[in-house]
Amino acid sequence: MKKPLIQAHAGQRDHAARSRLVKAERGVGDFLHSLWPGKYLYSPFWLPQNIWVNFKVFGLTALTLVFTVLSGVYIYRHMPQDENK
Repeated sequence: MKKPLIQAHAGQRDHAARSRLVKAERGVGDFLHSLWPGKYLYSPFWLPQNIWVNFKVFGLTALTLVFTVLSGVYIYRHMPQDENK
């Protein structure tokens, strides 16, 4: 493989965010987003079942949707603009 697996998986995001700072910020964002499901270790043992199920079904779905939209907005802001317009 010519590219590392994570860069091949990132695809468009790698081309859109060219500067090192933007890539570092995106990496921090991805890391923080991946910490959220770690609450699975806490919620089933210490919370009532209905709260745990609602967190699992609605909380993670909403979090993923919000993270995806915010990532798109962030990447769009840092894309190179066409000078032909």
